[in-house]
Amino acid sequence: MKYVIWINQNNDKSENKGYLKSFSDELKDFKFTLVSSVKEGYSCLSQYNFELVYIILSGRLAEEFLDSYEENLQKITSLTLNIIFCFNGEYHKSKKYANDPFYNPGGVVTEFIEVIKFLKMDKYNINIQPKINIQNNKNQNDKNDNNYGDKSFIFISKTLYNLSFPIIFKKFSYRFMNEDLLEKFKLFLFNNYYSSLEGIDLIKITNSSFKIPFYLFSKIFLRLYTMETPFYRDLNKSLRNRNFSDFNQFIFTLYYGLNRKFIHDCNNKELYRFSNITKTEYDSILNSSYRLVLARTFLSFSKDKHVAEDFRLKNDNPKLNQFYLL
Repeated sequence: MKYVIWINQNNDKSENKGYLKSFSDELKDFKFTLVSSVKEGYSCLSQYNFELVYIILSGRLAEEFLDSYEENLQKITSLTLNIIFCFNGEYHKSKKYANDPFYNPGGVVTEFIEVIKFLKMDKYNINIQPKINIQNNKNQNDKNDNNYGDKSFIFISKTLYNLSFPIIFKKFSYRFMNEDLLEKFKLFLFNNYYSSLEGIDLIKITNSSFKIPFYLFSKIFLRLYTMETPFYRDLNKSLRNRNFSDFNQFIFTLYYGLNRKFIHDCNNKELYRFSNITKTEYDSILNSSYRLVLARTFLSFSKDKHVAEDFRLKNDNPKLNQFYLL
């Protein structure tokens, strides 16, 4: 099922509903939501979670919708494929957004049959056959995973450089990104994690021919990390082994999303996590002469302390030191 939101000030009248009735056979695989204002359209869009949603814009409301498009994308977790359907196409064809591959990939059309062609066009590019065999890499990671033993943390001195580096890196992260490297990482995701994500729109979005700016991939990649798939385990295993070249673009993209405020820091909020660590590592933290202790891997936290407590009960191990991170 594909989802469509039609934003038109006249949607309460019979004309647009007539289009849907006349072309009902052509549109049987689509679920339409008709709204009559841009505000209502964005409110409806916010209910979708990491899905591609088609947006049909009336000529009168198109400019209002697209002027606030990037601002609203900071608040929602879905992506849209937009098309302008109006009778005064010449007016919009001169606008900068008219044929922008991200803002308005459907262009400007004056016939509803052209809207249908756009809706039925396959914007996904998921017919890629896996070309990368990382089984050997995974085996090597499994073998090397024990080589670093207790070294899940990094101990560094509290200098101005060490304190400021994450801020500087966030600001200039875009310099480490480019289209070719991002495409290589997307192919890596498809080749290695498609079976875990098949049937989920996230993998389709990742491999879509739809033009997506770098900063929006930060939301997609962060969502991928939070899903119960081998991805987050492979990522953290590579970070522990200090061999994470396959995941560089993931890390750079998250920093870029933070800098563009498409993902946000959790400042001034209490977050909870339960973890097991060995006594050796525990003693290293207590006795370290360094002031900063950093995790080598990505750590998941919860706003609810009870979640961490439940995790402790499920993973109780008397042989390891146990602690909360707050």
